[in-house]
Amino acid sequence: MTAETIRAEFERFMSDDGKWPQAIERDGAGNYILSQSASGWRVWRSAYHQCLQSPEVQALRKDAVSVRRDTLLSVLGKLNSNPYNLTKSECIDVVREMFEEADAAMEQQKLINSPNL
Repeated sequence: MTAETIRAEFERFMSDDGKWPQAIERDGAGNYILSQSASGWRVWRSAYHQCLQSPEVQALRKDAVSVRRDTLLSVLGKLNSNPYNLTKSECIDVVREMFEEADAAMEQQKLINSPNL
């Protein structure tokens, strides 16, 4: 997530999915006008950063790194053997496909592990 998406998620929540846009109005300096919104934003950011440090999130990050590493090792092994005499361009396509498959698997795992299910 980027800083923009974190703020957008907070503003979606704070404005009740856009029903109360006044709740997220900001002044010229970018600060929330309503004190409840300003306090809410401070709490939201703090909770987000604490969540990133949680053992569960750290485990998910470790899993993602492991999947990437395993994918890369698999790719290198296949390209090293190159039984089909692939061209450089074809090898790049194979690598791209394998990483897309790994990314899809990681997304699926996120959905399975989501607390919202």
